[in-house]
Amino acid sequence: MNAIYKKHEAHIQTIQKFAFEALCSLVDFLDEKNIPYYLMGGTLLGAIRHRGFIPWDDDIDIAIPRDAYNRLLKILDQLPRNIRAAHPNVDEKTPYPFLVISHASTRLIFDYARPYDKGACVDVFPLDAFPEKESEQNALWKKVKLMRSLIMNKQQGFYKRKTSFMHSIKFKAISFLNFFLPRKIIFKCYDSLVSSPQKDTKFIANVYGRYQKKEVFPKHIFQDPSTIFFESRYFKAPTHTEEYLTLIYGDFMKIPPVEKRYSGHRIQHFEIIHP
Repeated sequence: MNAIYKKHEAHIQTIQKFAFEALCSLVDFLDEKNIPYYLMGGTLLGAIRHRGFIPWDDDIDIAIPRDAYNRLLKILDQLPRNIRAAHPNVDEKTPYPFLVISHASTRLIFDYARPYDKGACVDVFPLDAFPEKESEQNALWKKVKLMRSLIMNKQQGFYKRKTSFMHSIKFKAISFLNFFLPRKIIFKCYDSLVSSPQKDTKFIANVYGRYQKKEVFPKHIFQDPSTIFFESRYFKAPTHTEEYLTLIYGDFMKIPPVEKRYSGHRIQHFEIIHP
């Protein structure tokens, strides 16, 4: 890992502290507004395996069913003052197609091609119905891959690295296409693509997640929420927590080797604005 990123490992516990405060404020708000949620991803894994954060993790993940997620987007102006929202509807610089809730007293800048201040944060993903037919699933994933490429290119939300000649050609083609596409249209198309109603499907998915096809689940996993301890209080979690974690991580209780204990985020700068 580059030294510029490694030095910020010293801040990891402070980042976690503020991200947890953001989570608590957000969850209290969701409960007040009767909006359901579930801990998920690395946060849920940390809750099971560590009873809190994975020691090297630097953000929090939750999921909200699409209908409730859309309700939340309409009341972002009512959020508590200690947290702030970033979503394509309210932040033209965000490189993310999903909602991010950050602690208002932090700056956490990711070293993207166009650096972005994400803050110590909670990633909030919508849960969408997902088609059952394999042919429809494959077609959807191809479209999702294109939309992700368009968004990362348009918003410069990627880490600079050496690429192959063919990758460079594809990047230039995407850049050319993006020249004619307004930012709002791209984000709206992504949402429309994945949120079409399929009430009778057996599957539900986080189509915005990093694990992609591994984040397609039988619908029964996200029914009545269970409760789980994380850091210092209880939160809501999927109905079948271990089944969820196994589908994504396999042997989820196994600690990875030292060289893989890294969040994957390149942090350029972290600071507390109002201690």
